[in-house]
Amino acid sequence: YGGRQEGCHVSPGEPQSQIVLTLAKSLKEKGLNTIISAADETNVDTQLKNIYAFSKEALDAIGRINTHTYHGTKKAQLREVVSMNKKDLWMSESDAAYTAGDKAGIMGAALGLAEKISTDMNELMPSAWVIWQIIDQHFDDTFYTRRNFHPEWGYWGCAIADHSKEDIILTKKYYAFGQFSKFIRPGYIQVETSDKYTVAAYDPETGAVVLVVTNLNSQDLDYTFDLSGFSYLGTNVSAYRTSLEENWAKLPSFEIDSNQLKVNIKGNSITSFVIMPNISGREVIIGNEKGASLGAFTIEKADGAYKIFGENKKALKSDLTFGDFTNDDLWEISPKEDGTYEIVNAKTKKALTSIENSFSYEGNLTRFRITLNEKPLKIELSAPNKLISVGEKIKITSNVPDLIFTVSDDTKAKIDEAGNFEALSGGVVTVKATSKNDPDNYKTLDLTIIGDGYVRFYNRACFGLLDDHSIFEIDKVTNSPTSYWKIIKTPDGYDLVDKNGDVLYVEYIEEDDVYKLKKKKYEKPLSVFDLKVNTDGFVSIVDKASNKAITMSSFGAKRPVYVIKMLDYHDEINQNFRISNFN
Repeated sequence: YGGRQEGCHVSPGEPQSQIVLTLAKSLKEKGLNTIISAADETNVDTQLKNIYAFSKEALDAIGRINTHTYHGTKKAQLREVVSMNKKDLWMSESDAAYTAGDKAGIMGAALGLAEKISTDMNELMPSAWVIWQIIDQHFDDTFYTRRNFHPEWGYWGCAIADHSKEDIILTKKYYAFGQFSKFIRPGYIQVETSDKYTVAAYDPETGAVVLVVTNLNSQDLDYTFDLSGFSYLGTNVSAYRTSLEENWAKLPSFEIDSNQLKVNIKGNSITSFVIMPNISGREVIIGNEKGASLGAFTIEKADGAYKIFGENKKALKSDLTFGDFTNDDLWEISPKEDGTYEIVNAKTKKALTSIENSFSYEGNLTRFRITLNEKPLKIELSAPNKLISVGEKIKITSNVPDLIFTVSDDTKAKIDEAGNFEALSGGVVTVKATSKNDPDNYKTLDLTIIGDGYVRFYNRACFGLLDDHSIFEIDKVTNSPTSYWKIIKTPDGYDLVDKNGDVLYVEYIEEDDVYKLKKKKYEKPLSVFDLKVNTDGFVSIVDKASNKAITMSSFGAKRPVYVIKMLDYHDEINQNFRISNFN
């Protein structure tokens, strides 16, 4: 590209697919397990469209989809398509001269960045959010003209390099970025929230929960967070805030009451809450900050501090041996902002450290990771059929007792405490089974209910619609009655009938040695298809007589064209469809 654009241009479709496949081959030949990511489009909508342009082989070779969010609105759709194809997703670059807030002054740029991160994280839910450059502004009395920098106007980057003074100037955007990056650490798992300006995540190893809340209003706002979905949480909450007057300021602690955290969020501010698990009375693994394990221990609260017991109920003593407990052997265990702990002897105030996998007072590793050593049994769910009809009743079974069953939509289905499921109306319903003893331990199962209405079939590989055309451009597919199907269950299979009353069937063309889809007026049951539901909840439409599946493939780059064929059934992604738009 011209115009000082970095990099070079490679067109979507066949050119990008060939590069991906060539790179994948080279990596394999060299024995490397490096992940291939693509395609770092600046526009989310373009990234979504160009996923469809990859060949199936190239898409299979890609391990991660990278997108920028400078432009575009289809973040939720991109997230869905990436998830359907079982790929990782990164927001691999974004920044701008953001401003937000209400009369926020120099906090405007910080609030603008926090708004951008929060909305991207909640709509895309990427596993990484990467800023363009931490340092984008440069001052130098000799080689650069000093820029007319106005911090309240918005600017790129989070810090300024003053080359003449050999100094780094930290801006409010830097502290805004840290409200996320200091507390939500690599390996944490994002949790969906009902507020687009709240980002929530938890550490699956330690059980720590982090909330980052952005208030774009000038007035303070009251929030109530429902934390009942988390088990083992402690009641004490640490809080850190950046506002017009504060940078990562530590606030007085908050308390959780009845699984709720009630807080007042200062106007024009970003606040991070860190909720550590209740470690008292539990067996834990203590490791140093580099990941080395120091062993399994039991921690008990006593006199405002903690006792730490190793094997055979022997206490960790102040001289770092194990023996009978005395009052000198109490330890203060203090959570830090990054989910680690500092451990200090309550009497001597000497900080515990570690050298390799041993406790010490003289090591250079001063923080510890404490993880709960409780591994709940993983819940598995099964159903006799994932494709059922309205009025049908089935039994959901599990390998784990004492479960609470719920359904995502009680107008479409109901389920009792024993797992007895009844379909009420057409649609896709998610059954959730949660352990009564551990709300964090749950499993979901998607069931598709066939009703009297019409549905649409979206292909997993190209997101194209099943239509009566054999060749079509995806952008040209409209609300034609030929793209809406009624699923009719017969004694021996299923028939698909469109809104025009035509039924789909398969005919073998001997001179071409191919099977083709045909249509005719529906007069009697034909029992043409099997609908096979795979473990991901996708449906394959398979002709019973030939075992050929409806398969969609694409070609072309600028204007992708999709072809419908009948090929041998292999449960591949271009033979998988999501049933939706029940009406």
